Amino acid sequence: MTQPHAVPRPAPAGSELPFGQAGGAVAIGSVLLMATFFTLTAGKVGGQAVLWENAHWTVAALAAALLAYLGYRRSPPGERAARGLVALGLGMYLIGQVAWNLQVVLGIVTVPAVSDVFFLGSAVPIVWGFLHGARARMSAAERTALAIDSVLLLSLTTLIIVAVYAPTALLAGEPLGGAILLLYPIAYIGGAGIAALAGLRLRVGPAWLGINALLGGLAIDGLAWVIWLQQAVTELPPVGSGVNYLFSIATLAMGVGAYRLCLKKPGTAGFERFASAVEVYLPGIAAVGALAVIIAVHRAGLVQIEGWIEVGAGVTVALSLVRQSLLLGERRRVAAREHALRNSEHAARARAEEALVAQQVSEKRYRQMVEVFGRLSEQLSFAAEEEVLIRSGVAALRRLVASDSGDVLLANASQDRLVVASAWGATPGDVGEAVGELAPVRCLGIRRGSVYSVSDAADELMLPCPAHPVERGSLLCVPMLALGQTIGVVHLEAAARDAFNVDDERQAARVAEQVALAIANARLIKTMESMALTDPLTRLHNARFFDPFLDRELASAQRDGRPLGVIMIDLDHFKAFNDENGHPAGDEALRVFARAALAVLRDSDTLARYGGEEFVVAVRDGDVEATVAVAERIRLAVEGSSVEVGLGRYARFTASLGVASTTLHGYERSILVKSADRALYRAKRQGRNRVVTAGSPRISARASLKAAEVRRAG
Repeated sequence: MTQPHAVPRPAPAGSELPFGQAGGAVAIGSVLLMATFFTLTAGKVGGQAVLWENAHWTVAALAAALLAYLGYRRSPPGERAARGLVALGLGMYLIGQVAWNLQVVLGIVTVPAVSDVFFLGSAVPIVWGFLHGARARMSAAERTALAIDSVLLLSLTTLIIVAVYAPTALLAGEPLGGAILLLYPIAYIGGAGIAALAGLRLRVGPAWLGINALLGGLAIDGLAWVIWLQQAVTELPPVGSGVNYLFSIATLAMGVGAYRLCLKKPGTAGFERFASAVEVYLPGIAAVGALAVIIAVHRAGLVQIEGWIEVGAGVTVALSLVRQSLLLGERRRVAAREHALRNSEHAARARAEEALVAQQVSEKRYRQMVEVFGRLSEQLSFAAEEEVLIRSGVAALRRLVASDSGDVLLANASQDRLVVASAWGATPGDVGEAVGELAPVRCLGIRRGSVYSVSDAADELMLPCPAHPVERGSLLCVPMLALGQTIGVVHLEAAARDAFNVDDERQAARVAEQVALAIANARLIKTMESMALTDPLTRLHNARFFDPFLDRELASAQRDGRPLGVIMIDLDHFKAFNDENGHPAGDEALRVFARAALAVLRDSDTLARYGGEEFVVAVRDGDVEATVAVAERIRLAVEGSSVEVGLGRYARFTASLGVASTTLHGYERSILVKSADRALYRAKRQGRNRVVTAGSPRISARASLKAAEVRRAG
């Protein structure tokens, strides 16, 4: 079972890791050991010296692999794969060194050997680590161009090494071994060049303990092999040779570079220009360099290369053309992307302008709605007449919703008919006229309790509204509901199909709701006012109504020069009637009096309950004689009435009446009422059930009537 292991916390992405204590200890310890082994091998020859030399190679390889592993463990997420590949390469190098040590101990020092596989193979993952970091941030064409550049650079390196040192390897009589030896400088120098190209593509700036150390280590290792081959032309380098020290130094440099590797550090402006120049001119440089080397080697006679110039030139030109075509294609794609971006920008700008226009229209619409609803609310708050409320609602609807015609229908008091309250456009119907025999519930908007919309009246699947049938165009049926009552319905009609949108429905519903609520409130206020001015027992007006009414009547009579009479009435012995027959009988007596008095009064006369068993009558055009005549009719009607006080039992009651008129007492309400009240009390003192005129206490009602008849006859 695999044991879980702790994953170290990575450093922030893009930051360069510090040269920590662990890496420093490994590097310093390795340098000290290598210095010791260098001292032990300096100037010595023999088997013991070989072992010490192998020891400093091994220490350098071990330190490099350990530093690369520590760098990998501390990698930020974006560089973990690249650092892992570099660590793998240096680990392979360490395995190759261990294999070489075993070969030395066993006396197997021939070429090729197992160690060569690991030594040469170690360059592949190291270089691939750079390429992996570069591939992740390049397009397909850029990756192909990098591959071609790498082939060009590797070909140039191979050409130079083979042209210069092939005779050395081949003269040894071992072609395979000589080829293996030539691969070492090709692999490390070429690998360093390819890794450098990847760094240039990444635009990674120089970092001494990072990229420079790693690339420098690869290059030094390859250079050491070049020196070794140069010395091997005459004789193999002895133990303790300076070239042997270079291998350890190069290996340790690669380890330090792997530990500090950072593929995200940006370069300077000068480095950017240098990297761009290399990208552009590399094919030409490679071609010129390759041809120059071939010509130089050919003239020196180092190796027979007939036909190489043509082949090399052809291959180089072909690769350069392919690379340039890729770059041109990439530029075309970039241009296409820029064109697409410009088109997108134009489209976005057009959409932004359209959105701005739409926003301006929306803001204008919003300001209009605010203004209309503000004015509507003001009118609905102050107006009390339904005609004014309907007119305000219609004006708001015609400003907010575009329609050709329409109407407002109100439900009557019995809720069984719809009556035209307003109509405009081509809509038929006169104000006050009932819409046929149609009950409000037949209207589809009222039935639904929400807006009913007909987008195309000609569509047979569209159900027309019976309250406002249309044969074509669009229709909105908006119910007017408030306080649990059906106030009415609003119809809006347009000749075009789909003329009303959701916003139209919303605004029409809002106006209808506010107007309906205002009408319901106005009706409620009128009902409450009526209840406040009406006596609930007799259904007559009360004193709160009569006093201001009498003031208005007196002012009108005085303005027109007409007389006005007032009659104060009190039911005789009403307390005794209540005590004897009970309060229900007393209440019924009050109702009987009201019916009897109303039966003999003219339509122009006004009767009110003034309080308790007291009543008052305003007699229009009533001089003294006319007012006395009205009072006498009331007295006789009351005298002839009876009240059922029990099963089969009836009781009678009478009334005393006092009369005053403006012809005797003027047009001041308080004086007129007080005069009639004094006359009433005189009638009570004189025996009740009689009419007494104010200002004539000794004349009875009958005498007054007789005197009036005499005057008219004379």
